[in-house]
Amino acid sequence: MNFLKRAITSIVRRLGKTIILFLLVFILASVIVGAVSVRGAINNTDANLRRNMQPIVTIHLDSLSLHEYVIEWQTNSDFDWNNFNPETIDISDPSTFPPSPQIQFLTASDVRAIGSLDYVVNLGYSIVDTLFSFDLDPYGDALYWGFGDEEVRWLNVRGTSEANLMQIEQGALDLVQGSQFSQDDLVAGQERSVAIISEPFARVNNLTIGSIFSMYNFITYPDEYGNTLNWGITEDDGIYAQVGMEFEVVGLYDILIDSEARLGFWGTDSIMGEINTIYIPNWTIEDIATRTLNAERSVWDAVDMEIPFSTWLDLQAEQVQTGTLTSLFVLNDPTETESFKATAAELLPPHHYFVDLSNTFEPIASSMEMMGDIADWVLYSSIGATLLILGLLIILFLHDRRYEMGVYLALGEKKGKIIIQVLTEVVVTSFVAITFAIFVGSLTSRVISQNMLETELIARYEQSMGEEHSFWWTEFERFGVTVFSQTMTPEEMAETFEIPFGVETIILFYVIGLGVVILSTMGAITYIVRLNPKKVLM
Repeated sequence: MNFLKRAITSIVRRLGKTIILFLLVFILASVIVGAVSVRGAINNTDANLRRNMQPIVTIHLDSLSLHEYVIEWQTNSDFDWNNFNPETIDISDPSTFPPSPQIQFLTASDVRAIGSLDYVVNLGYSIVDTLFSFDLDPYGDALYWGFGDEEVRWLNVRGTSEANLMQIEQGALDLVQGSQFSQDDLVAGQERSVAIISEPFARVNNLTIGSIFSMYNFITYPDEYGNTLNWGITEDDGIYAQVGMEFEVVGLYDILIDSEARLGFWGTDSIMGEINTIYIPNWTIEDIATRTLNAERSVWDAVDMEIPFSTWLDLQAEQVQTGTLTSLFVLNDPTETESFKATAAELLPPHHYFVDLSNTFEPIASSMEMMGDIADWVLYSSIGATLLILGLLIILFLHDRRYEMGVYLALGEKKGKIIIQVLTEVVVTSFVAITFAIFVGSLTSRVISQNMLETELIARYEQSMGEEHSFWWTEFERFGVTVFSQTMTPEEMAETFEIPFGVETIILFYVIGLGVVILSTMGAITYIVRLNPKKVLM
């Protein structure tokens, strides 16, 4: 009888042992299939979340890293900081100056260089600063309770590098009257600039489309501490110069509160701050800052005072301080976010890093990581258990059939054919068992793992609602990207948990399952190789 026919006959006639082998392989394969399914589902879920995420990235200053750098620099410096006396500084003698660390901050040229990468489809950067006025009043008093009636009012200004404000394009603001900026408005060097203001702010100050208003930096005569920019000044104070510009109102906007949750978190004061924000071209902020620095320098020539060293250092700065620079990069493809960050990291100054909206999925990411670790542990454990248990079972079955094997060998059958016969018996039975295990294991793993994930997500979600939200959220909010709209509920996140069940996945199941079975069998087959027919039949 052909050895393959003997294998089929053995499977049918030894039905009890076949069933035992079938059940054992079915159980172990179900566990393996479940573990592989969960790992594949985690990868799919991560990909689904990233595909649904807006592909936007911003840059954040790593304050902790910068602080550690300064401390390390001071520690390794040869300068005797413990015995340093600031009064010994002679501004005319640079040798008396203490050393200072070289710190690179993010500049507009850095942002433009990163924005020129092929990954980026749209770039927006904004200079956030403060200007002042005696004539304009903010909307709402709660945010400005510290100012007296005669004191100068400070105003939030936000520059833009784009004619169309991202805040309007993203749906955070609604342009209710007028127009957005033109490309000509973004060109520096004009005597008068333009502004887009909120409707409530315009109403308080009797401003309409076409109205003209001015904002300034006020330079006062130095006080005893060397301060020349005083926020709480009045018109009766000693103002040396006012540096500013006229602005023409070209558009009115209304702020869109997208949800009660957002208003509840950020609070009324923050919403008031957004309403009182004045949008102007970036170049106007840079122009006013440059002229302000020149006025600060000149005021010291007009007074008979010794300039403090710290003030002198500020006035020597080559780079004009223009407030906070924020940036937003809109990418072509959300799946390229990590590649973009890795490529653009070479263009970042030290102590800066990229932040994207994947942080909004932090709850599910940590939960999936935990489940992934469990799935990996189960997979490796089940493979090890299969190799051990199945190997021992097959050795036991072969031991019971040693007389049969001895007869085959005595009749001149080659050991190779006997080995193939045993492999055929095990593989055919295991193939059927794995086929059932694929469906049962996938279904079971989906139900159990999705319930576990949803339970974990709900717990983490409820915990996070009582915690402060990450500081980087404001970076996106400044451009009108409402992070709350990117945040999914636990149920929505759990729905993205997708068990893979395509042709490639099914083939993978068979390869892993049959591979483990064959390895187990090959280990047990050494029993046949060492079999001596004479000793068996005696």
